[in-house]
Amino acid sequence: MFDWSDGNYERTATALLSTSETIADRLAPSSGMRVVDVGCGTGNGALAVARRGATVTGIDPAERLLGIAAERAKSEGLTIEWRSGRGDALPLDDDSQDAAIAIFSIIFAPDAGACIAELRRVVRPGGRILLTTWMPQGAIHDAVEVMKAVAGEVLPAPADAPPEPPRWGDGNWLSSMWPDVDLTLVRRTQRFSAATATAWFEDQETNHPAWRAMRRSMADHGDAWERVKRGSVDALEAGRIAGLEEWAIDSDYWLVDVRLPND
Repeated sequence: MFDWSDGNYERTATALLSTSETIADRLAPSSGMRVVDVGCGTGNGALAVARRGATVTGIDPAERLLGIAAERAKSEGLTIEWRSGRGDALPLDDDSQDAAIAIFSIIFAPDAGACIAELRRVVRPGGRILLTTWMPQGAIHDAVEVMKAVAGEVLPAPADAPPEPPRWGDGNWLSSMWPDVDLTLVRRTQRFSAATATAWFEDQETNHPAWRAMRRSMADHGDAWERVKRGSVDALEAGRIAGLEEWAIDSDYWLVDVRLPND
């Protein structure tokens, strides 16, 4: 595990603004609809639904990011309640929300089942749950696989690793985790860009909490991180979108739209 307050996750959050708008447009909240943004980070999703009239609570374990989110809401004149909490133990009452959103957030939690159970607990019968999850493909996925391979060579296995990791990018697995609901999977694409593949990698290793944590963990293991960098940049370059002046890649994700039964 790592601390999401570490580094400058707000840089990644800025790149994901369009996904939050996509979620808010699909939810199309009515005025006063109670919506919780689980793993709200710097507030992209919470702000997007609040602008559309929802009554919003943003929840995240990273206090620094909650502070950024609160300042953003204040600057826009939006009233949003911000709470410290985790996806597997939400500080909300049963059936207290009309909808929940989780934008690339609970997919990083160690216990997928607990997070899904919590979403279902706090959203009323007949409510909506929208979440996004990366598909296991594309240039960034390939770069992360390079990191995992090198880490597997030089680092001990995490003591708290689940025996069977969640398969968030697998449509069949997602459906199996929501067996009694009206579930829709929509394939979407998020674009990332930078001056070069190397520049994008260096931005992640400098600012992204997960990449920073991995770099620190390999610091005493010879050229391990340099091997990660070489292999990752090769993967990122291989996935480059042709015909563009700057380096850019597309990452596919599932938009998961859940409508809970009314009983």
